[in-house]
Amino acid sequence: MSKKKSHQNRSVLPEYQMLPTGIWHMLTAVLLMVICLSLAVFLTSSLLSSWLNEHSLVYFELGSIVILMLILATATFLVTRGRSVFHGFLIWFNRACLTTLLVGTLLAFLAGTYGVGLTGLVGITMASLAHQLYGSSKYRQGVEHYRKIWSYHRSVGSQK
Repeated sequence: MSKKKSHQNRSVLPEYQMLPTGIWHMLTAVLLMVICLSLAVFLTSSLLSSWLNEHSLVYFELGSIVILMLILATATFLVTRGRSVFHGFLIWFNRACLTTLLVGTLLAFLAGTYGVGLTGLVGITMASLAHQLYGSSKYRQGVEHYRKIWSYHRSVGSQK
């Protein structure tokens, strides 16, 4: 690579930051989503407990938690690796979790299980907060920061 090309690539290189703008929004949104997904599985399993036996319910809970956490972790990892399309997926995933919590909480209150309903309200609150964070400008700045870094690295890697 010539000196001229090397100099041009350095000028395009985004500034590295240990804690870029929006990282705290990203971390908080992920932590809120972990709690929301756990509460959504709890709410769903409590509603399904009358139809499933205990053994099947345990497998349902374990499988659901593992699958949902893998989906959340993979999408968040890909966002931090510059795949900004997964930001939209995370918003959709949050809305699906929020809808599940809303329906489950409504059914819990209609069934008369107020403790489960209150737990669902906590989940709705946390999912709403995560939704606000996913839509915030700081979060978007963080997504854009990672996109720039990884697009630079991909372009340098393809030149070699």
